[in-house]
Amino acid sequence: MDNQEKTIKLEHIIKRIKLTVQTGTKSKKIYDKDIALLLKLEPQYFAVIKKRGKIPYKELAAFCFDNEIDLKWMLYGETTRNTVVV
Repeated sequence: MDNQEKTIKLEHIIKRIKLTVQTGTKSKKIYDKDIALLLKLEPQYFAVIKKRGKIPYKELAAFCFDNEIDLKWMLYGETTRNTVVV
């Protein structure tokens, strides 16, 4: 990592979640409610943390693990050097 700190933004994470979900569907629109349910959060709680910009790290890590998604990519938009793409 260079001298600049990388900022993790919830809005970028939401876009990446939508990207992974839309890959397996036929252009169905993904709503915040869908993201909340994927992260196993109540939609109302997700709306609150989205407004505050808080990242649900525990739920996000579980989502990535369950779906075999690189957590570093989900957080930063980067993949690790050891990531194997099949």
